[in-house]
Amino acid sequence: MMSHDDVRHRLQHERAAVLARQHDAFALVEILEAIERLDAGTYGSCRTCGDVIDEETLSANCCARRCFDCEVTKSLDIPELPA
Repeated sequence: MMSHDDVRHRLQHERAAVLARQHDAFALVEILEAIERLDAGTYGSCRTCGDVIDEETLSANCCARRCFDCEVTKSLDIPELPA
């Protein structure tokens, strides 16, 4: 029979494996959505404000959906102002 510590280690390993698969699935969805935007001619345009996403942001994250300012606003959970 496995010791308590062995079981804990195995469960932690399994948890890490599941989290890695979830991350991979999320990354795949982001890539597929970026390809759709590329095909639609909207790649590089912020989905929130419509401005161009700067090259530095796209270099850091080729799947970026928002410009830097809108991403910061979203991450801080600041309500967007109506256009």
